Amino acid sequence: MGWRPSAGKIPEDEAGDVAVTFFGELTDRIADHGTVFCIEPLAPGDTDFLNSVIDCQKIVHRVGSPSLKIQIDVKALAANGELSADVFTRVAPDLVHVHANEPGFGTLGSSGEVDHAAAGEFLRKLRYDDFVSIEQTAGCRRPDRPHRPKCLGIEGGLLMTHDFVRPDWVPQVPDGMRILVTGATGGLGRALVHMLCEGPDCIIGAHGATQTFESERRNVIPLNAEFEDEESCTALVEKFCSIAGGLDALVVLSGAIRFSGHWNDMSGAEWEREIDINLNHPMFLARAAMRHMKAGDHPGRILLTGTESALHGGSATSFPYAIAKRGTEAMVQGLAREGAPHNILVNGIRLGFIASGFHQRWHDRTEVQMAERADLVPLKRGGDPDEAAALMIYLLSGWGAFITGQMFPLTGGDWL
Repeated sequence: MGWRPSAGKIPEDEAGDVAVTFFGELTDRIADHGTVFCIEPLAPGDTDFLNSVIDCQKIVHRVGSPSLKIQIDVKALAANGELSADVFTRVAPDLVHVHANEPGFGTLGSSGEVDHAAAGEFLRKLRYDDFVSIEQTAGCRRPDRPHRPKCLGIEGGLLMTHDFVRPDWVPQVPDGMRILVTGATGGLGRALVHMLCEGPDCIIGAHGATQTFESERRNVIPLNAEFEDEESCTALVEKFCSIAGGLDALVVLSGAIRFSGHWNDMSGAEWEREIDINLNHPMFLARAAMRHMKAGDHPGRILLTGTESALHGGSATSFPYAIAKRGTEAMVQGLAREGAPHNILVNGIRLGFIASGFHQRWHDRTEVQMAERADLVPLKRGGDPDEAAALMIYLLSGWGAFITGQMFPLTGGDWL
């Protein structure tokens, strides 16, 4: 971990001594009640003390009380590079509770950054038989209280927000539709692929840059490629078409913010990289897809993504991203005009604040910051990735056959 002088008021070893004294007094008071107090490590973005579960275990051992144990946070373990069999084995004697969670308290698996399957396997091998709780805010539902508010735990109390209640039906695409999804390993991509799999059989190309989309379904084709230029974008489309026998729909969800500082501090190369990732690569993908659709002489769908903040100039730390996404809006209109005579429909979704893991991954947002951002949305929550997936599938379905050249805002009323 290491002490960060700018973040705290005392050195780490002194903070550890204070913690041992405090927990020692605490456990003396609760010992007769049968209560067990747990220390939970958090990611560096959430605290500057006790990030490592091993450091937490050292405190537990120094106190030496059966009333002090360890609770692990799977998201924090992943962030700290401790999601491994060795770490689980080491802390097993002191482990009494597990939090299965995602950045921003999203639906499990939504960010693509936390390997819950691996964590489950580690626990099974240890014959762990204590509690595992799912710590999330999205997709919660109780039949007796279908519209209850949800509680989002943050330091200092509880933040009450409105809940997303997942409907008991999903839109569906035609049977046998061949769909290529770039960026499928992200939160939005995973939600889309999973929802597509709830409907009729279709062939899904699930693309990831550095991660592989793992699925036991035979109709999901994992594809790996890092986009560098037009050639690499075109090669992915060609590869999917050769495997699936053609292409009926392209959904471009790949994108990133590589530079998180002020735009005035960017080099020319850094600026061009942001534009490449978020404007040029989607254009190359869409153009390659449209060429295949035209050659196949059959209807096609292309979906791109924008951001609501682009309509307002973005921010100082997302300026090139906003410019690229504003350009995407023009791209949607121009491609739609080109594709209309061939019944190739092109639309986009202008996303607001969606709890997909994007902000944590590219802006290093903490859970507290995510909660504060959600409170700025008129509906008092971030959008659920499933809500975005449902809108995408509607536009791919037969009900979207008279819609083209449009950007659909999905914002919860943000920027009103």
